[in-house]
Amino acid sequence: MWDNLEHEKGNAIKSEKYKDSAFIDIYKVDDHYEIICSVTDCIMFHTIFVNGEEAEALKKYEEVKKDLQNIIDSSLTGDDRLDLCSDFIDKW
Repeated sequence: MWDNLEHEKGNAIKSEKYKDSAFIDIYKVDDHYEIICSVTDCIMFHTIFVNGEEAEALKKYEEVKKDLQNIIDSSLTGDDRLDLCSDFIDKW
């Protein structure tokens, strides 16, 4: 289950963490949105830029969140887990 961190990230539209291993935030920046995410055990930090309406950005946020959860819930370890993170970056 994702934990809401909005109270800690005052200017984020949404901010959540999953099992203290995946983090995701979405911000409105000028004329676009930025989805910033990380997976701590892969030492992965990634930013996804979304042009368009807020509804589109929030939809993408939810899709990214599912992919992050799949990484954390995977039983893969070591290089195989790093490959999952690499595939995530390639996708997004």
